[in-house]
Amino acid sequence: RLLDRTKHYKVWVSYAKFEASAAEHKEDAIERKKDCIRRARAVFDRANTYYKDSTPELKEERATLLEDWLNMETGFGEFGDGSVVQSMLPKKLKKRKP
Repeated sequence: RLLDRTKHYKVWVSYAKFEASAAEHKEDAIERKKDCIRRARAVFDRANTYYKDSTPELKEERATLLEDWLNMETGFGEFGDGSVVQSMLPKKLKKRKP
């Protein structure tokens, strides 16, 4: 419901962490962990789509969201796939003075 009021990137990240938090219990089955990770990725994907399509002027928020997504993917361990997120990260360019 909070996403109905605001689309701040911290709300998206908290929502994704909530979805992934069920995967942290050791007694859970592997399929349950994969399902939780899948739901967290879906939340991040929705957030990325929102920032890319609806509000393209919020580039810094989108970059921060993608960095948080990459950190979460690396935290998933063997289930994580950081290469997909790595390709979405913005490239850092250096401007040269003429």
